Amino acid sequence: MALYQNNIENTHIARFLGCHIQTVRTWVERFGSNHGIDDRARAGAKPKFTADTSQRVIAFFCQFQTLPGYARWTLSTACQYFKVNPEFLGEDVVISRASIHRLLGAHALRPHRFRYFLQLSDPNFFTKMEHIIGVYANVRKNLFCFDECTGIQALEHIAPRVPVAPNRLEYREVEYIRHGSVSVFSVLEVSTGKTFTEVIEDHTATTIIEVFKRHVNTVSSTEALHYICDNYASHSTIEVCEAVGELCGVGVPELQGVKDRRKWLASTDKRIVFHFLPCHGSWLNLIENWFGIMKKNCLDGSSVRSKAELSKNIMDFNNTWNQQYAHPFKWSYDGKELRGKTVRKLLYWLQEESSSMTGKFLGKQLKLMTNLIHDDWDKVSEHDWSRLASTIGAKHEYLSFIVESINSDVFKNTKAKTPQERAIKISNKIEDAKRELREMISSFKILIDISLANMMNCEKVA
Repeated sequence: MALYQNNIENTHIARFLGCHIQTVRTWVERFGSNHGIDDRARAGAKPKFTADTSQRVIAFFCQFQTLPGYARWTLSTACQYFKVNPEFLGEDVVISRASIHRLLGAHALRPHRFRYFLQLSDPNFFTKMEHIIGVYANVRKNLFCFDECTGIQALEHIAPRVPVAPNRLEYREVEYIRHGSVSVFSVLEVSTGKTFTEVIEDHTATTIIEVFKRHVNTVSSTEALHYICDNYASHSTIEVCEAVGELCGVGVPELQGVKDRRKWLASTDKRIVFHFLPCHGSWLNLIENWFGIMKKNCLDGSSVRSKAELSKNIMDFNNTWNQQYAHPFKWSYDGKELRGKTVRKLLYWLQEESSSMTGKFLGKQLKLMTNLIHDDWDKVSEHDWSRLASTIGAKHEYLSFIVESINSDVFKNTKAKTPQERAIKISNKIEDAKRELREMISSFKILIDISLANMMNCEKVA
């Protein structure tokens, strides 16, 4: 009607709004006859469920209080619950599974669906992540990613599959016979996409060293070789250091612990350089992408009668990949939004007072937040920092509850000569952990408040 009153022709209105011209004529006529633009009453039955019923169904699914032993509500269990407890929706309301699905769908709610996520726990995650991203961006040659894919089962399905046909899916037998499992060690060359793969019986340091040496010997270049890998213990043993020293023709200094070994493996004063991922950062390793390709194209739905047959299939796939499908892998993720998401996840758990948050987890998150404030303050919005500061200050009772929940289960691996000595050790560890977490919470409150105050002062000066 606004367009019509501004002398726009009906055909142009219909084209602009994407509707039929008769629709435009109908509404113009109704408006001109003083009927207004409200829709007319329609024939048919009145809505069966009121707005109150819809809101109650939504509220029911948005809370996380399920029946004992149930991880979550499904449409079927909710429908049954409403039948047994009619007072929740009303004594005269009878609702079906389909109606629940329709009411939830009208509000774009799909509680049956979920996605996995991996919360960051390494306090130095972002520093390490920036290093790995920099390696992908700056190392153009001889950059490799390696890892092991373990526990690949050799499964023989007891009946052959039935192939696809018109209007029919492929049928696969669900019952199978296990013939053991194998593991693979793969190295991806980022610049070409080609992979070096061997099937291995185990993934001990000795096995990894043997395969790693064979890969290094396949590289003809005399320039530096860069390897991205995770923090698996077998990647940084003293034996690995000795093998790298032997391959590089350099001596290995005295290395006291795993930190010293990883620091030496990551040093650039030798030909082979390791780049270790942050904890919970396996997704930063491009070899994981290739493992996904292998799983989809080689392993899913396969039926083999022995580990040898499975191993042959894997090696055949690797050869075919290198000959026909290998392509350069390009890393494009910059991680800019990840810092804000990490802050908001912690904020959510604090606001909801999650019962599954432990003292150990909270401690790691506070260390991560502290490093974010020191190193990446400007990469998180002022709004998120302000909300986190106010929530930390308001959740004193909840934080105290987390501190007091630290118990002997956390230190169940403590060893001692006698049960009495073990009990004393555990008791001391519990008290130390509680004191440390209290101090950490207090220090973080002071730090974030000071940081916000300094930022406001800087804005006033500006």
